[in-house]
Amino acid sequence: MSIECAVDKKIICVTGGAGFIGSYLLPVLLSHKNVCVRVLQRTAGTRVLDQVSAFAGDLHDKDSLAPFLLGADSVINLALPSVEQGEKSIVAVQNLAQMSRDAGVRRVIHISTAMVVGSAANTCVNEDTLCNPINAYERHKFVAEQVIQQELVGSVDLGILRPTAVFGAGGKNLLKLAGVIAQGAPWYRLLLRFIHGDRRMHLVSVDDVVAAIVFLAMDARSLEGNIFLISADDEPCNNYQAIDAILGRAMGKPMPRRSMCLPHWVLRSLLALAGRSQSNPQLIYDSSKLQSWGFQRKTDFEGDLERFAHNYQAESRS
Repeated sequence: MSIECAVDKKIICVTGGAGFIGSYLLPVLLSHKNVCVRVLQRTAGTRVLDQVSAFAGDLHDKDSLAPFLLGADSVINLALPSVEQGEKSIVAVQNLAQMSRDAGVRRVIHISTAMVVGSAANTCVNEDTLCNPINAYERHKFVAEQVIQQELVGSVDLGILRPTAVFGAGGKNLLKLAGVIAQGAPWYRLLLRFIHGDRRMHLVSVDDVVAAIVFLAMDARSLEGNIFLISADDEPCNNYQAIDAILGRAMGKPMPRRSMCLPHWVLRSLLALAGRSQSNPQLIYDSSKLQSWGFQRKTDFEGDLERFAHNYQAESRS
């Protein structure tokens, strides 16, 4: 389904629009009166929002991308490459970059992940931190960044956004912890609280991530290939025990925000033995660069956690 777009409106093309972040992003983009939104979908006729133009196409088929990108001002790529698909998914990202460039697209925003940093030497991670991806997931996402940079830098205005652990209704982050609180034995929950203590959780609300995407999409300045982190690691309660307590209170299973826990050095050793790249429990992802550009998170972090808990309970009952 293609919707006619007025000549004075910007066309923004979104890949991965049917996914978790996309389901939050599309309504926000549509709230801007000067914007027309297109989404790419593999199956023609799949229902999308009424005001969104759906284009049948596949990132693995370059020719199918031409109608989707024709006349577009910007592309927002939420279609993250899959580790399971290997090199094929990297080629898909390359196809999108090449076809966007050939179509004369002005700006491309690629949504990556903060996890591409991998094993960081310092406690504070920012955009200048040297990436040392350890596992297959981190390496795959990092290669995708490099490919899109090679194809677009110098020809298309590129911005790369690296969110930390995105949470919200419909997302997968926090489902395991919510399940422990809802259904796990109290002793097991207490054990996890003792082990993880105040380990940073690196959670960030999906609404903040969407706001950052829209901010970069609408900003009149050139992004010039810049990479931006979006996190909420400055929130004092963005740690395991505090989040467990907030979710528990919302779900009718309260516990204190702080209780006994392992020393940081012990937990760090355990995480390293488990092969975790982010083994430092006090690691911080610093998003001050995005803030220096004028972006400010506006969501209520604790309120978003409570809403997630209530949604989890509602879905569990249905």
